[in-house]
Amino acid sequence: VAPDEIPVWLRGGAVLGLLPDTVTSLAPYGPALPSRRDLWVHPIAAWQGRLGPGIAARLDADDDGWVLRVEADDPLELQVRDLRPSPDPPLRVQ
Repeated sequence: VAPDEIPVWLRGGAVLGLLPDTVTSLAPYGPALPSRRDLWVHPIAAWQGRLGPGIAARLDADDDGWVLRVEADDPLELQVRDLRPSPDPPLRVQ
């Protein structure tokens, strides 16, 4: 870990929604949040929950691997990162 980094320990099945680096404030009077979200996913257990206002996700296993389903009130641009050392079975995003 570099001096300017903080280690993050994630529970199996965690889906971590991150805002872009360009976001400098979450204050309601600040600029609107961009539509892009970075999702870090550790698909080894089922999970469901909210990733922020108006954004929900569900992570499930099926016969072909892992499926991440994201539902949002407004259109989103997603960058998904599978955190497993060797992503097998594959992670699909819907």
